[in-house]
Amino acid sequence: MTLPSRRLARVIVAVALAVQIAGSSGLADQGRGQTPESSIAGRVVDGSTGGSIEGAEVTLDSVNQKTQTRADGTFRLVLPATMRRVTLSATKPGYITGRPGRLGPMDSFPGTRVFEINAGDHVENVEIRLWAEAAISGRVTDEGDTPIAGIQILVLKRTYTGAGWRWLTSSVGTRTDDQGLYRIGRLAPADYIVGARRPAPPPAGTKFVRGEITAEPPVYFPDAHSASAALVMTLGAGDQRSADMRFGAPAKTGSLSGQITGSDRSTAGMKIHVTPLAAVDNMTPYDEITTTVADDGRFHVTRLPEGPYRISTFQFAPSDEPLFTIGGDFFRTVLSTGVAGRVNVTPLPAAPTWVADGVVTIEDGRDTTVTLPVHPGARVRGRVVFDGATTISAEKLRTIAVAVRPADGGMWTSFNAIPDSLPVGPMESDGRFTSIGLPPGLYLVGVNAMTFSNDALRGWTAASLLAGGREMLGDAIRLDNTDINDVVLTLSDKTTQIVGVVQDAQGRPAPDARVIVFPKNAAARNQYFVELSTQRVKQTVPDRSALFTIAVVPGDYFVAAVTKVPQDWMTPEFLQTLVPRAVSATATLGGTARVSVVAR
Repeated sequence: MTLPSRRLARVIVAVALAVQIAGSSGLADQGRGQTPESSIAGRVVDGSTGGSIEGAEVTLDSVNQKTQTRADGTFRLVLPATMRRVTLSATKPGYITGRPGRLGPMDSFPGTRVFEINAGDHVENVEIRLWAEAAISGRVTDEGDTPIAGIQILVLKRTYTGAGWRWLTSSVGTRTDDQGLYRIGRLAPADYIVGARRPAPPPAGTKFVRGEITAEPPVYFPDAHSASAALVMTLGAGDQRSADMRFGAPAKTGSLSGQITGSDRSTAGMKIHVTPLAAVDNMTPYDEITTTVADDGRFHVTRLPEGPYRISTFQFAPSDEPLFTIGGDFFRTVLSTGVAGRVNVTPLPAAPTWVADGVVTIEDGRDTTVTLPVHPGARVRGRVVFDGATTISAEKLRTIAVAVRPADGGMWTSFNAIPDSLPVGPMESDGRFTSIGLPPGLYLVGVNAMTFSNDALRGWTAASLLAGGREMLGDAIRLDNTDINDVVLTLSDKTTQIVGVVQDAQGRPAPDARVIVFPKNAAARNQYFVELSTQRVKQTVPDRSALFTIAVVPGDYFVAAVTKVPQDWMTPEFLQTLVPRAVSATATLGGTARVSVVAR
């Protein structure tokens, strides 16, 4: 090597050493104070087609940091230096808001998936699915084809409950404009019916007479006066449908005159609910006509469309205790005391609940008369048994709120809502409880959710519910006009759970799948989805390692993992389709069943 070459080599080595030293110094500085950059990246896709969505806005929820997706639907967000728990959402006009982990347009189960990200981590391949929203629009006119402004539009979605499919309110409040036009967007794919009704408050200057009301039922698309006769519209993602409606009096109508008898207290102001039998079956509250009883116990409804109707009423006894009310009727006696982790259960009124229920048929051009005798509502009585290592003191027993909740509409249809819990008196020292008198219907019995979080029952859960000697936990008890006196609710402080791992067909972890757990006994799958602590049909989301844990009540179960969640995932019919690919698990009280499932 020549002298100049040796000098050049020494210069190159010196420069390299300087760069290395500088780099080492920079790393040292980074170690002393700078936080390595973290990021989260992924892709927004159309939930129906799987295609990329360009221009969707992806947001880091807690700090409102946003970015837009590229042409291929991808995004990347650099996290703030101190952020370690990350939640994401994605939006775009014309689409339903999406979040990671959602497997269907109606799938709200995952809630907000949280990503735990350490300094220097780079989370990749996060997929967010968006489904195009559907819409219904139309025009409302009178019999002369004149547009009507201010008409309330009703959109009811076919929804599964433990008692079957029901039409429940999906959208209400939209009114027609001065041209009689309306549009309701942001609808998820599902089956719908559309109706229209005049505003609920009477027009200015109209005098309301207690005991007298003129029926004006809604109209339903295309030309029906009851939901059972409405046209069902099946909307897919992005569908745009038209539904014009016309107001006009039903062709055949009659009237109803009634008298309340049998009460030992004033019935003035008592609500009378007149509901087409088809509407009762479909739990459609807008078909119901509600009037109030006059001072002499009489009521009268005119211009009722002909057909069979259910007439019902109930009246809780006056109470000196403060109770939550909706529409003037008592809904529950569980009140917050203002002390964290405690509830107060108020005593029941001594007088009975007055109940009446009957069926009449309205004929065209005739006034149908009916006498409606009231009688005391039936009560649910029983006892709570505590199976655990911890002793519940008599003082704490008084703070445990037993819950009796309507399972499905019935006489509660008029509220268009199901109350959290109906009045149940304080528990006795031996665990016995008594409900207020109730109308006939289907009811769930459990413990109010507030109680499970208070000091008395923290760590406890419902393990069994016997009624008539049958296991009814998570199922509805039918109450007629006779008291039920043999309910036994067992609570346990032992954790019963199913744990496992989810893999795909190639044996790789599948953290984006959904795990569904349901009883082997097909008769036990008709689940009422109003009391989480007693459900036997459940789903859960695995963690990022594809591991899952789900608390259950003791029993024999099937466990399956799915990559799509349909609207009817909880129906017995859909659950039966999962049986061939499910694995078995037996959950014993206080035990842990372990499984491995393949997502399909």
